[in-house]
Amino acid sequence: MSTIVMSKEVGIGVIKLIDVGAQRGAWRGDEMMNVGILRQQIVEAVEAELHDEEKSAGIPMGGEVPSDKD
Repeated sequence: MSTIVMSKEVGIGVIKLIDVGAQRGAWRGDEMMNVGILRQQIVEAVEAELHDEEKSAGIPMGGEVPSDKD
């Protein structure tokens, strides 16, 4: 498996895109598991990036991916 490098902003955008697509029924039921796995991998990558930024900045851990609702 190859690794793709993306900024956390792109990762957050992809997560939002997946969420909107899921809400609108863009994927069939048999595709949802793969979409969910991809989404989780992106969430973990974004959270790791946020963790690294907080650690290097000395900010206490918060741990959630930012959303439009915040």
